[in-house]
Amino acid sequence: MDAEGLLYFDFVAMFVFLMLLGRALQTSAVERNRKRLVRQQPVPKAFDATRDDLPAVSLDEIKADTQFSLRPGQANPVASMVQSSDASFSLEWINGEADAVNFAVGSRLPAGAILLSRSPVIVQASEQWLDSLLARLTAPPVAERGHAFLDTLLRYWLAAIVIIGIAGFAWHAFHHEWIRGLQVMISVFVVSCPCALGVAIPLADDLAATRLQHWGVFLRSTTFWSRIRKVKHIIFDKTGTLTLERPLLSNPCAVQDLDEDSARALAILTHGSLHPVSRTLLETLGTRGQKLLRAASEHSVLETAGQGIEWKSDDVCWSLGRPGWKSAEHITEGQSTELCRNGKCIARFAFEDALRPSAVAALASLRADGIMLHIFSGDHREKVAKIAKQLGISEDQAHGGLLPEEKAASVRKIDSRNTLYMGDGANDSLAFDAAYVTGTPVTDRSLLESKSDFYTLGSGLSFLPQLFSTAKARAQGVRHVFLFALIYNVIVVSLSLMGQMNPLLAAVLMPLSSLISIALIAISLKNRSSLIEKSNSPRYDSADVTRREYVTTKQLS
Repeated sequence: MDAEGLLYFDFVAMFVFLMLLGRALQTSAVERNRKRLVRQQPVPKAFDATRDDLPAVSLDEIKADTQFSLRPGQANPVASMVQSSDASFSLEWINGEADAVNFAVGSRLPAGAILLSRSPVIVQASEQWLDSLLARLTAPPVAERGHAFLDTLLRYWLAAIVIIGIAGFAWHAFHHEWIRGLQVMISVFVVSCPCALGVAIPLADDLAATRLQHWGVFLRSTTFWSRIRKVKHIIFDKTGTLTLERPLLSNPCAVQDLDEDSARALAILTHGSLHPVSRTLLETLGTRGQKLLRAASEHSVLETAGQGIEWKSDDVCWSLGRPGWKSAEHITEGQSTELCRNGKCIARFAFEDALRPSAVAALASLRADGIMLHIFSGDHREKVAKIAKQLGISEDQAHGGLLPEEKAASVRKIDSRNTLYMGDGANDSLAFDAAYVTGTPVTDRSLLESKSDFYTLGSGLSFLPQLFSTAKARAQGVRHVFLFALIYNVIVVSLSLMGQMNPLLAAVLMPLSSLISIALIAISLKNRSSLIEKSNSPRYDSADVTRREYVTTKQLS
């Protein structure tokens, strides 16, 4: 072929265009993953005040106890408590579920919940904006994170291609075929361009991560996909991980039957407390409790750690705590709390741990896939054994009464190179450091999501089988891309070295190979998605269903 056959300027123009197009696709994929939570509208910069004569409340001005008004369609910026009236909210930003969830007065409203009711609702903030989960999730990354394996692969790939191209040019130049040598070198450089892998693998990560977002799971680590495939053991903390963060009140009638004085005392004793039992009782009081609190004068309570809370009004001493104010080692049938007046019990509230939705089915699916399940908890051994029995976990794999150091040592004893640890509290931090992969359900405490590989915003565990299923589909797609890339490059590089590849044809084949690679990734994940959609598992679990709804369902059943 003569020099005119190189079509040099046409080739350069097409080459630059295709390079920019490939870069634009990759940048778009990264940006979509970065904006995984805020899909529809930004968080308002300011919110209406509770009175018309007050200025609007900006995000930076929101602190604990700040009251502001949410308009219909606005997203709640911080964890708050509903104050004015019952309302319906969408949790789509949190776990992808757009169906309305009712929140009663006194209920804890998660950050990111979008008001669906037609009337504004007054809420009281429980934290400042900078501490909000929504602020952390919507904050831009400190630095662009790369793909370590892909970066290494492309570096060696490019080095090999440069050597092969120069060698082809040198061979033909040695035989006095300078023009053919130039054609061979340009063809090798263009046709073997690693854009297929450079776009397909980030796209696989993006599609897989998006799939998990539909189940309320968000990834934080770029090496997650390579590590999750090695997991053979899943270790769970109990409270807040396998069970709901707060216990369920099994006899709500005990709260409803209280007289006005007793209900006011209960509202005062539980108001402002982060104790799970107190929050459950205050939510059960609902609108009645909020009205009694607004009518009450200034009050202060005295808390005795591990026992209960006291409040004195005139000559009456009200207390809420363990039966008989016994030690923390005391165990009753289930969990019980007493409201007393001058030492006399006037109401007893019974609580029980409730498994997270779909926990039994999710763990059964994992067990069927050959994954070993364990429970490491600091709670009483009897409670741990009871939960383990409900979940089908054998006694020798369920351990209670563990200190944080003992949890970490137990993780290392199993095999820290193939363990996934799921926990939600500060006492799980050392075990996180020892585990190979870590995950946490985000709760009001929000202690571990900053150091976990992934976190989930839903209340159920149905995401766990999908986690492994999606990882398997992604790995399969990546293997198909690598196999295609190997076969493609062997063929086209061989043709180029023989001088049978026109540079313009090479410029056409290069983007075509990228499109095929992308199609292989999309097909692999689409096939896996079809299998998921055909399953009987619910797609979403509610992120924060009120405890009254759980109790009502239990009583009706």
